[in-house]
Amino acid sequence: MSDAMVRMASSTCARRLRDMRLAIRRSSGRRAREPSPAFLIRWNDAA
Repeated sequence: MSDAMVRMASSTCARRLRDMRLAIRRSSGRRAREPSPAFLIRWNDAA
């Protein structure tokens, strides 16, 4: 892969991670609960 493609892919992944972290923080205000390991594993496989 070219450097540009790698940079684009990594920035997209970082943005998705940040969005997920924000969503978790937002939902944890309603119910303070860590996401289950199964959910995290499934998300990591999809990434």
